[in-house]
Amino acid sequence: MQLVLVLQQRPHTQSHELVAWRVPPVDGPRQSAVRAVELRAAMNLSHTRQVGFSLGQRARVSPAILRRKEGDKNVERIPDFSERDDMPWMVRASVVSGPTTAVLGDGLRTTARTAHTSGTLNPPDQQPVRALQLFRQESAVVTISIPFGSVRGETVRSPFGDAEQFLGITYAEHRGRFLAPGAPPRWSGLLDARLYGPACPQEPSRVIGWKTHEQRCLHLNVWRPADRQAKAPLPVMVWIHGGAHLYGHNASPVTAGARLAARHNAIIVTPNYRLGALGHLVLDHLLGPHYADAANVALLDLVAALKWTQRAAPALGGDSGAVTVFGQSAGGANVAALLAMPAARGLFHRAVIESGTGDRAQSRDYGRRRTADLLALCDLDEQQAAELLTLPVDQLIAAQQALVHSRNPRRPNMDITFQPTLDPHTLPSVPVDAIAAGASSDVDLIIGTNRNEASGYVPLDTPDDAVDPSLLPLLARADFPHVDDLPTRLSERLHLLLGRPARPGELVEAYLAEQIYREPSQRLLDARRTAQGRTYAYLFTWNPPHNHERRGAAHSLEIPFLFQTHDLPDAREEVGTAPPQGLADALGAYWTSFARTGVPTAPDQPRWEPYVPARRATALLDDPVRMADDPLRPVRELLARP
Repeated sequence: MQLVLVLQQRPHTQSHELVAWRVPPVDGPRQSAVRAVELRAAMNLSHTRQVGFSLGQRARVSPAILRRKEGDKNVERIPDFSERDDMPWMVRASVVSGPTTAVLGDGLRTTARTAHTSGTLNPPDQQPVRALQLFRQESAVVTISIPFGSVRGETVRSPFGDAEQFLGITYAEHRGRFLAPGAPPRWSGLLDARLYGPACPQEPSRVIGWKTHEQRCLHLNVWRPADRQAKAPLPVMVWIHGGAHLYGHNASPVTAGARLAARHNAIIVTPNYRLGALGHLVLDHLLGPHYADAANVALLDLVAALKWTQRAAPALGGDSGAVTVFGQSAGGANVAALLAMPAARGLFHRAVIESGTGDRAQSRDYGRRRTADLLALCDLDEQQAAELLTLPVDQLIAAQQALVHSRNPRRPNMDITFQPTLDPHTLPSVPVDAIAAGASSDVDLIIGTNRNEASGYVPLDTPDDAVDPSLLPLLARADFPHVDDLPTRLSERLHLLLGRPARPGELVEAYLAEQIYREPSQRLLDARRTAQGRTYAYLFTWNPPHNHERRGAAHSLEIPFLFQTHDLPDAREEVGTAPPQGLADALGAYWTSFARTGVPTAPDQPRWEPYVPARRATALLDDPVRMADDPLRPVRELLARP
């Protein structure tokens, strides 16, 4: 198959837009494979031109319009990346120059929905129109039988060896809006699992070029190493994506599991789950007990995914007695909620909470008020609540986003409007309280944060005159009404940690990072003081050289290192062009050995000591990794909540 793209220079700029494309006809059953692509990177129009693009999930240019002929009509549309083929690609770039073509040559062959290349073109002149040609390379087909039917996947290549991937497998029936998921579907014949499925409905700007579908989004992806010579079953790791409980999906190139599976001999599972109002909306007081689960159907989706994993693990070559659930940000908060949920008991044996919290659970009274506010934004009253069941999903998402924005007028951190809700059946108590009382005591647990979690809200290098001088005192008075002159005391303690005076932006960032992420994680660590299982703490401290003054060790920065995708263009904006391979090796080894045995170990890395409140041993995840006791003690003690 061949896909031809034509890029046209924008007037008076050095960037290009996609102005035409075509898929020449080919023989065979998969003729209509590719529907769209993403242009990555503006092009340099000097004599030496750099080309960079990918078949990826997120648009990097404000949206290119695809113009093509359908019959006698010219059709315009925004790229829809979910419709493209999922085969590996080999890339060829060329410059169109009248009757002649200067060809760059073959590019990099990659796998699994993304193809990346860069090269240098030395054209005979400065022609502004170029064509990029992509040739599909077929992958080896893999067929397996699981308890629900037979599945066809494919082998994909990685720098660490081949992996087998099975994409978009439905793990539970979608029984209806606001209803708990049903049983996993069964099928006869062969299920083709070579394409990612749609994302769950969310704000459109978060999934540009990616399909969403309310009824068909409860699916998961599986990766396993292709070379499974070991006779022992492999550990199974279930990843829960983040996104403020509002957005995200299981098809990000950065969290594709092929590399982690191949490099560290584990099975990786990535489920979708319902988001926002579709995942957390209190309705039983208006619609009756049939909708008693509506407040936490997102969590029940994850329980269903874990049940599917338990049943399928042996057929996949996995150990159903060594299932680890790990998640970041809102995904980490969901992991904490699963630790507290009776319905999740026994479905996993180890857990990792990255930049999450155990405090996140709203009261039912709050949930009822939130429902009333959402109804008002939908031009409905409580007597019309049943209309939410059939309201077009895009209208529901628009009202949801209006509600979220209305609750963030001043504070730089997002008010988590939709989140797990206290419920006597699904989530009886706040996760940190349930864990302190012994919930999931036998589960081994890793908990940690990144040093500069809040630099996405307040960049570290924010100019002094751009920081509202009233902001930090305002936040401090609200959170610590009985503490005098907290900003000055925080400044003194940061000076001690940094070895220099802290800038205003650094002060606000440190306060927010502590209050939103670190202090809740600390409370969760301390709640495990009597747990039977082992507990470990980490602080991710690596600073990207290109961005250390602005972002530092920012929220989510550890993810590409963990998934071994730190060298992909999708991660480059955060990690830079030369991220340390040693850090990726350490994170991958620590996490997968923990999944296998409950003890995080890594070759040529220091021994990770368990956490106990008297010592607070913490792994400092950097290049190199170090161990320290209570590394941020001055700030922790100042901002600890009573």
